Amino acid sequence: KPWYGESIKVVDTGEEIYTDLIWKEKKIILFLSENCESYQKVKETEFTCYCLNETFDIDEFISNIA
Repeated sequence: KPWYGESIKVVDTGEEIYTDLIWKEKKIILFLSENCESYQKVKETEFTCYCLNETFDIDEFISNIA
C-alpha cells in the first residue's frame, strides 16, 4: 500500500521533498500535477517517479506497484 503525504530526503542535496503517494519498499513515487516541481527534483534519484503532468505508461506503473 502507498503512503500519502510522506517526505523523503534527497541524499545529493539534503533537501526534504514531500511526495503525494509513495511505495517505499518498491521505491516508487507518484506526484500529482500540482507537485510537478518536486517530481523534477526527485526523478534523478534511485526512486522510480511518475507525475500526472507527464505522459507515462500506465501498464508499466501498475506492474511496478503490484
